[in-house]
Amino acid sequence: MNLAMLEVGASLDKINTRRAKESREQYLARAVHILLSGKSLSRIENLVYCKNITRLYLYDNNITNIEGLGACTGLVQLYLQNNRIKSIDGLESLSKLKVLHLGHNQISVVECECFVG
Repeated sequence: MNLAMLEVGASLDKINTRRAKESREQYLARAVHILLSGKSLSRIENLVYCKNITRLYLYDNNITNIEGLGACTGLVQLYLQNNRIKSIDGLESLSKLKVLHLGHNQISVVECECFVG
């Protein structure tokens, strides 16, 4: 997933549109919702600029690992259903997460202390 794809995913939020003379990185830093469902993504990456996102839609892809979310500490809703995820590792930094959709993946055992406390 490259920055152009992230920009398109953020632009689907009609409230937050890119301003004239605003760099792609500045725009992504303001984005609060990113929709990247059904894009055949296999990895979660390049979210370092997306520090203010609260909702991330990554359902209906080919993602195998939950990774690359370290900068998204304000994430409240994460939609990862219908992927190829086998483990829920990678959620540890998401202390504000309230909604997590992981249905229809390849998870057989849930072993995570990230929800304790």
